[in-house]
Amino acid sequence: MKVQQVVAVAWLIAGFRSLATAVAVSGEHQQVFGRPQPDAFTDTATSVDNSTWLHPLAQELIDQSSNLSELIFSNYDASDVETGLSCGQCVNLLRIVKDLSWISTGLAVNSLILACNRANVVDGDVCKGFFQEQGPIIAHVAKASLSVDPGGYSGHLVCASVAGACAYPTPPPFTVGFPKEKPTKIVPSTPSGETFTVLHLSDWHYDPNYQEGAEANCSRPLCCQRRDTDPLKGTIPQNISRPANKWGDYNCDAPFALLESALDAIPKLEPDIAFAMLTGDIPPHNVWSTTKDNVTYQTETFAFEHLHSHFDKTINITVYPVVGNHEAAPTNIFPLNTSIIPDNKLQEWSTQWLYNTLADDWEGWLSSDMLESVRHNSGSYVSQPRDNLLLITLNTNFCYQFNWWLFQNTSQVDPNGMLSWLIGHLQYAEDNGMKVWIQGHIAPGDSNCLHGYSNYYYQIVGRYAPHVIVSQFFGHTHRDEFEVFYEDGIQDASHANAVAFLGPSVTTFLNLNPGLRFYTVDAKTFEIMDTKTYIADMNKVDEWQEEGPNWHLEYSARQAYLPEKHYPKHLPLTPAWWHNVTVLFEQSNRTFDKYMLHRAKSAPTPGGRWHAPGEPDDKDPDNGDDDEDELIIPWTRNHTADEEAYMHLKRQIICQIRAGNSEMRCDYKREDPYKQISATSLAIGREAEKRFCGLGSLFDRR
Repeated sequence: MKVQQVVAVAWLIAGFRSLATAVAVSGEHQQVFGRPQPDAFTDTATSVDNSTWLHPLAQELIDQSSNLSELIFSNYDASDVETGLSCGQCVNLLRIVKDLSWISTGLAVNSLILACNRANVVDGDVCKGFFQEQGPIIAHVAKASLSVDPGGYSGHLVCASVAGACAYPTPPPFTVGFPKEKPTKIVPSTPSGETFTVLHLSDWHYDPNYQEGAEANCSRPLCCQRRDTDPLKGTIPQNISRPANKWGDYNCDAPFALLESALDAIPKLEPDIAFAMLTGDIPPHNVWSTTKDNVTYQTETFAFEHLHSHFDKTINITVYPVVGNHEAAPTNIFPLNTSIIPDNKLQEWSTQWLYNTLADDWEGWLSSDMLESVRHNSGSYVSQPRDNLLLITLNTNFCYQFNWWLFQNTSQVDPNGMLSWLIGHLQYAEDNGMKVWIQGHIAPGDSNCLHGYSNYYYQIVGRYAPHVIVSQFFGHTHRDEFEVFYEDGIQDASHANAVAFLGPSVTTFLNLNPGLRFYTVDAKTFEIMDTKTYIADMNKVDEWQEEGPNWHLEYSARQAYLPEKHYPKHLPLTPAWWHNVTVLFEQSNRTFDKYMLHRAKSAPTPGGRWHAPGEPDDKDPDNGDDDEDELIIPWTRNHTADEEAYMHLKRQIICQIRAGNSEMRCDYKREDPYKQISATSLAIGREAEKRFCGLGSLFDRR
C-alpha cells in the first residue's frame, strides 16, 4: 500500500476524534453548558481543552473512535507502507460512517479539515480548500445512500475502487440490448491510397498561476505557482531550491509560454491538417481550488480564446473538444440526471453552468445543433468532420471512480443514458454505411473507469466494430498509449476488433515531456495508417532560452514497431497489427523498452533508469540495428536484482494494453464477490505509475 493510503487510515481515525471534539466546539453548538466556544474551524491552531468543554455526546464519540482505532490497527503496522486496510476493516469503517451519518454536513466537513491538518501531509489551505469543495458532496452522497449495505456490492465497490482494500466486486450481469443483430456478412473495406492528417491534443492543464522562478520542488500537489512570491515585495524568495523555468517543469502544469510554443509549432510540424481532436482537461491540477468563478471559468475561457485565435486564423482548422474530469468544479464531480440533490443545492451542485460555458467556448467550431447537444446532453455531441465519417464525442466522466455521485446508486448501468445515446448513433451509422470515430476523456479500459460501465461499453464496441467503429481516441493518463479490444474477449490477432489511442499530454505533469500526436488517415476507410508523436524534451530546457522549445518527431508507430520491410506500407494499422505489436513486446525486451520510452514521451522518471535485462533479442524486427542504442525503462535500478520486477512490470503493461475493458486488467485483485481479503492483496489502481486526480492527489503528486 502507498504512503497516502496509510495516511488515509490515520485521517479516518483523526476524523472521528476531531468529529467528537467538534460536537463540543462547533458553531452549531455555540452554547454547550451555557458557555461560548472557541472557533476551532477558522483557526486550526486553536487548542481545545476536552476536560473543560466536552459534551457527553462528544465523549461517547471519542470512546467509539478509540475502539475504531483498536479495530483498524490491530495486527497493523502503520510503518509498513506495503500493507493497509483489509477488506473487512474497510467495510466496518463504512458501517461506522453510516451509523454516524446523522451528523450535520458542516460538522463533518470541518472535522475532515481538522483531521487533514493534523495529518500534516499537505499545506493547510490545501486541506481546507479540498474538503470545503468536495466534502459536502461526499457527505451528502453518504447520507443519501443509507439503504446501501456496506457489506454488499456497493460497499465493496467503494473499498475496491477508492480505498484499494477489497477485491473488485463483479458488476451486476447486464446484457446490452441493440436495435438490430450484428450483420453476419461484413465486407472488409479497401484502402484508397489517399490520406489526410488529423491532430490529437490532450490534457493541456494550463496553469494561470505558474510563475517563472517560483519553487518547482514544493510540498504541495502542484508546484511552480505564484504563491511562492513574497506578497509584500512581489519578489521570489531567496531560498528557492529549484526555480521554475519559463517553459515549464516536470513537477508542474503548463505555463502559457509552453502552450503558445506548442500552438506555434503545430503548422510547422504538419502543415496540412484536416481537423483536430482535443480530448479534455484544460484547467490545472489544483484540485483544492477549482471554484466556478475564480478558476475554472477563467482558465477555460482564457485558454479557449487562445486556441480559437490559433486554430481559426493561423492553422485554419476545426477543433472538436471533449469534456475532461478537470473541467468540472469541484474537480471530477458530474452529478447524474437521477442524482438526489437537495433543492437548496440544485444550482450550486448542478453542472449545467459547465455545459453552458463549454458551449460558449466551443462556438465557431461546432454547429448550433451540436452546441445545443453540449448544453443538454452532458457535453456529448455528434459531428461529421468528413463525408461518411461520424465523430461521436462522449462524456466518459460518468465512469470515473472519483465522481462521487456514481456511488449514490451503483445499480445504474447507463448513467445519464450516454451508452443508449451512443448506440443510437452507431446504429444510424451502420444503417447508412458510415464509419465512426469515438472520442472521450477517460478510456473505458483505464483503471479509473468503474468496471460496470467499462463492461457495457465493451459490449457495444463488440457489436459495432470493426465495420462501423474504426477508431477511438481518449486522454487522461497523460501518457502515449493504446488499448486493444477483442471479440468475445479472446486475446489474439484474429479476434482483435478495435483500438483506442490515448493521446499524450501537453502538460509535463508529472515527470513527462509535453507531446502532440498526428494520425495519417485513409481518406476512404478512415483507418489509421500511421501515428506520429512530437515532443519537446524538458531535459534540454536550458538550451531553449533564446529560440524556445525544440518540438521534434519522437517516433512513428509504423517505423518503431513494424517497419515497412515487415508490413506493407499500403495496409492500415489494424487492431490485429496492434495486437501483434504486443506479441513483439512479449518476445523482445528491446521492443518493449522502446514502447516504455515512448509511453513516457522520452522523459526521465523518478527512481532511476536502466537497460532491460539481457542482450537485444534476435526476434526484434530491427535486429538491434536502429539508432536508439540507449533504450531505457523507468522504475528500475539494477538489471540483476530487478529482473523479476522488470518481467512483472512487462506482463502488467501488456495486460493493460490488451484490456479495452477495465475488468480485464491485471493490476487489481480478482476474488469471489464480497470475499474479505488480506491487506497485502494487489488492488486496482496500485500500479507504480498511477496518477491521482482526486483525493489521492493530496498525497501523490502525479
